[in-house]
Amino acid sequence: MGVLLEELFKAGYVLDPECSLFIKAQLMIAGILTELDPSLDQDKLVRKKTAGPVMKEIPKRLAVLPAWKYRGYRSMLSNGEVFREIF
Repeated sequence: MGVLLEELFKAGYVLDPECSLFIKAQLMIAGILTELDPSLDQDKLVRKKTAGPVMKEIPKRLAVLPAWKYRGYRSMLSNGEVFREIF
């Protein structure tokens, strides 16, 4: 991800400062976690931590299913994102 961002910046793309800080923080956390536990699968950890909140939102998700991109849930994931991961 860091290499991709570097190439985008070289090509002249500009990100909002808050977005840049968020990305930098995520890269730093990923580096720290790798140093602490090289065998840690960060994607698996994130899926595990988000599964519970998403399951609690299922009734509300079904009620607003046609609003595929709606993100008004506590998990902030849209129906499209959730169903894409499931199926």
